[in-house]
Amino acid sequence: MLERFRSYLPFGQQKAASQAASKPSYANIMEILGLMARSMRASGVKRSVQEQAAIGITYACLQRRAQSISSSWEKVYSERTQSDKKEVPLDHWLVRLLWKPNAYYTRSQIRKLTAYWLDINGNAFIHTPIVAGKPTSMWVLRPSRVKIILDSTSLVAGYEVQNPGESILVPANEMIHLRDLYASDADEYQVYGRGIIQALKDQLSLDSNLGQYLARFFDNDARPPFVAKIAGDFDGDWQAFKNEWNTNNPNMKLRGLLTDGMEFEEMKSESVKVDFGKVTLSTQEQITSIMGVPLGLITGNLANRSTAEVLERHFYTNTIDPILDYLDEELTRHFAQFEAGLLVEHEPYRVIDPEMELKREQHEIMYGIKTVNDARKERGKESVEYGDKPLAPKNLTFLEALVPPPVPAPTIAPAPEPDKPKKQLPKKHQPSPNQLSLNWGDNAPEEASLLAYWKSYDEKAGTFTDAVKGELNSVMDELETTTLDNLEKGLFVPEEWAASMSKRVQEAMQKHIETITAAALGDANAEPEDLSATFDERMAVASQESTDLITGIFGTAKEELQAKIAANTQASTEELQAIVSEYFRQFPEYRSERIARTTATFLTSRTQRETWDEVGQSYRWLTMRDGSVRDDHIKADGQKPDENGFFVVGGEKTKHPAGAGLSAKNAVGCRCTLFPDVIE
Repeated sequence: MLERFRSYLPFGQQKAASQAASKPSYANIMEILGLMARSMRASGVKRSVQEQAAIGITYACLQRRAQSISSSWEKVYSERTQSDKKEVPLDHWLVRLLWKPNAYYTRSQIRKLTAYWLDINGNAFIHTPIVAGKPTSMWVLRPSRVKIILDSTSLVAGYEVQNPGESILVPANEMIHLRDLYASDADEYQVYGRGIIQALKDQLSLDSNLGQYLARFFDNDARPPFVAKIAGDFDGDWQAFKNEWNTNNPNMKLRGLLTDGMEFEEMKSESVKVDFGKVTLSTQEQITSIMGVPLGLITGNLANRSTAEVLERHFYTNTIDPILDYLDEELTRHFAQFEAGLLVEHEPYRVIDPEMELKREQHEIMYGIKTVNDARKERGKESVEYGDKPLAPKNLTFLEALVPPPVPAPTIAPAPEPDKPKKQLPKKHQPSPNQLSLNWGDNAPEEASLLAYWKSYDEKAGTFTDAVKGELNSVMDELETTTLDNLEKGLFVPEEWAASMSKRVQEAMQKHIETITAAALGDANAEPEDLSATFDERMAVASQESTDLITGIFGTAKEELQAKIAANTQASTEELQAIVSEYFRQFPEYRSERIARTTATFLTSRTQRETWDEVGQSYRWLTMRDGSVRDDHIKADGQKPDENGFFVVGGEKTKHPAGAGLSAKNAVGCRCTLFPDVIE
């Protein structure tokens, strides 16, 4: 069978016996360009001006179009519905065929030949011989050797390919016929295409006519008319003077006579001024406009980078993509005969700006849209251990997760005298069962079961609270040492200490989320498999928000220390060190417990809510039920969230205890949790 296709190749061939060709037919690019050149040479304009411009620009446009089409890549899909398609595996027969069309030509060469013939001839024929029910190769034929055979109903019955010494009949289902149809009264243009080169030749008559006009104008050394300017008054017969001058100077005729100075001035007439550079440019612009290739992409005369990008986008969007869309349609229609549902599509053109791509990737990694390992995979690099978890932006969080900062610590408070007992604050009254059952209704659970449930989660939160408090105190001890050492150089950088603290509590955060998630799933009789694929991503955000609650203290600490130092500008270095030491000494008493407890409540209730929302479990607000519960929280006990998921606590809206929307008086130190409506 290979011998049959040798006639398709450019080597070892004799001239075809006849040209049973489609309309119109040209053997190669240079033949049609030669026709254009001869047409322009007849106008009398030198080849260096018009002919070279036309031939060079046309050939450059053809190359640019063909190279752009050949550089595109197509993908093969198994189309199930219009909006649902799946890419076929790489070992699929059509993928292999498109990647390796035949033993002689590569994929890009096949596409380039197709593009050339489509532009020159308006027709491109690709023969796909069938073996065992499937196409096995792809061969681009010379359109001048292909004749379409129509049946009695004027439909395509097959194709006749004329090779040296023989004619081959090709069935219709083995041929891909690409054609650039042309609106014409001629019947052949409804079956055959018309090449853009032929259309271009027909449209270039304007420059030929202009060239003929210029040749006639300058044949006799023509000059524009002059004005004579004579000093003094002219008393002679002007008409006689002009006639005598024009007779003696036929190439420098006078148009008028001026006095006060005998000077000659050339008449200002735009109609006789011709700029050969503009004539050539006009030809170039006309050709590139018809070919759909911006002139700047051919000549390289681009004002700046932005202009280049705009022209490139215009070329691909308005010229190349439509051609590729048509090529996709014909390939899909042809190969779908052999396997239903196949879809061939090219990858659409996309402007790639390295600087913008870098910014886009940084944005996607910063906001957790993709992970570090996703970016490494795109570059062909191996994954790293820490790269699978999405990141959250520094100092940015969702509004619903914001918690007001802890109440600032008071200034230095004197230590109580050892011989005097500490003043006991009056204990709040124990809430009565009636107060705690306002929102529960008639089917309120027993107080004992509610308290037992609260304690079960309080123990888990307590473990996390202790871990956070210990790490925070340890970091603050180190910060005190650093601050004292650098007191004269300047205070610490909060971001560095926040990063250190974030690393220390990361393990405790993850462990607490896993513990609460497991307990919440158990309360709802659900399994980990019931959680969606985005659950881990949302919990990663919650973990980062919890970390931000803890690490926010470093910015507050710096501001408070700066205020203390500013208030003691006359103090010595030793006195300032004493002030700093006293500030850090009080920190565990006034800050660590509150920060750790608030964070534990936030992360515990946030994890409960995320888990139960996933599995459809309803829930209520649950207080500790002792004498330290705030009045507003007592009123919220047993409350269900509204249709938007918000609880109302003291007139403030929030989605969970210690959550966003609560003021410091309702968030800091909160010990509430969430309670599932039904426990099986």
